[in-house]
Amino acid sequence: MFKHSLTVLALALAALPMAASAATTVYSFNLDAMQEVPTNNSPAAGSFQLIVDDVADTLSFVMTAFNLQGMVSGAHIHMAPMGSNGSVQFNLITNADALGPVTVGPFLVPNSYALLGTDKAAGLTTTFMPLADAINAMPWNFYVNLHTDFMPGGEIRGQLAPIPEPGTYALLAIGLGVIGVAARRRRVV
Repeated sequence: MFKHSLTVLALALAALPMAASAATTVYSFNLDAMQEVPTNNSPAAGSFQLIVDDVADTLSFVMTAFNLQGMVSGAHIHMAPMGSNGSVQFNLITNADALGPVTVGPFLVPNSYALLGTDKAAGLTTTFMPLADAINAMPWNFYVNLHTDFMPGGEIRGQLAPIPEPGTYALLAIGLGVIGVAARRRRVV
């Protein structure tokens, strides 16, 4: 009886994520020269946050970069797995609402750059599906590259990495708890 109840509970918990179809996924990651292919010796670093809404088919993004060695000439989302270069899928600068140097209060931060885009149509398609759907299906196959006139091939780069939702951690904890109870109960019998 207990074994049957445990199986039903495990199946019900496994079905919970399927019932909740979140429209947005958040990706947050760092950009640096070590992720460039080939790597370079730029001291620049940055951060990128991307919110993909696969129902509305939109991308919203915020990028900052510091200590750049050149003037920004491009910023794109490319499609290729880590360690290789790929084709441009989305031009961040063309689709940005605001861009320019970073300011802290009234002061301009030298060799810095900020880019902000909100609710821009991401209806561009990869060869097989809309971009928003492709990013959510295979985030590890996309990276952001910031190009400068100093390094036209890309000064800093970062591979997409999804941020799990709190519900994912809760389900993991419940699942581990159920497995622990089952293992303990099995030892007792």
